[in-house]
Amino acid sequence: EYVAGVNDAGLAGFHDWRLPTMEEAWSLLERKQNNKGLYLHSAFGKSQPFIFLADARIPGGYWFMDFKQGTVFWASGTIPGGFGRLCRSI
Repeated sequence: EYVAGVNDAGLAGFHDWRLPTMEEAWSLLERKQNNKGLYLHSAFGKSQPFIFLADARIPGGYWFMDFKQGTVFWASGTIPGGFGRLCRSI
């Protein structure tokens, strides 16, 4: 619903925002923790320690990228505190 709302509103003049794939999220990881304690480039803030991914888990559930642990995990439902860091293909 959130992604659809962002696309309906035309954030920054675009209507093709989406959640990142697992592969795209992996590409954001750094080998070492930054000064904010995340395995993520320091240009990103620490207020989003894990994000939702577009990939669905079969038979059910959702995948998340955890920048505090430097890994992915899944949950059968939503997780409070998760963030939607939207992206676009260019």
